[in-house]
Amino acid sequence: MIALIKLYNGQEVIGSVKDDQDNKVILEDPMQINYRLVATQPMPTVSVSRYMPFSMDKIFAFEKKDLLHIAQPRKAMADYYLHALNNYREVI
Repeated sequence: MIALIKLYNGQEVIGSVKDDQDNKVILEDPMQINYRLVATQPMPTVSVSRYMPFSMDKIFAFEKKDLLHIAQPRKAMADYYLHALNNYREVI
């Protein structure tokens, strides 16, 4: 299941939930969501980048105490995540 996660530090990540334990959520291939405001556009542009891009790990455990929200992404965002993830895998 793909999930959107808002962390208490303000970061937003999207990834595939591999396990939801009592104290942790385990995500595989998480990507950080980046927003950029453009003066000529009414909405921010959205992009994703690897979460901790220089790590060899593909799986990360997030403490539930550090999570503000967990939500299911809209289909368009889930599709964008999968497309970006495939592009990153081809580069690596």
